[in-house]
Amino acid sequence: CASNADHTSVEFATPPDGAKVGERVVFEGFTGEPEAENKVAKKKMFEKLAPDLKTNDSGEVVWKGAKGMTSAGPCKALNGMPNAQVA
Repeated sequence: CASNADHTSVEFATPPDGAKVGERVVFEGFTGEPEAENKVAKKKMFEKLAPDLKTNDSGEVVWKGAKGMTSAGPCKALNGMPNAQVA
């Protein structure tokens, strides 16, 4: 979900129409295979990455400025909420 700073407005972050169910979201410029689930939990990877997971001026989900992409295009906040934190 994307939310403003005081959490008074919240929107789902959604894949674009045409994205395949179960498709992995890949951030532009980052490649590779996902880490094993137990490693992600043990090393608290999401907690380290989450502060940089946001929406840009167009409401697209980005991590450190790189768009979260599917084969059908970028993921976005449902109503295009700009400059929001994503969790």
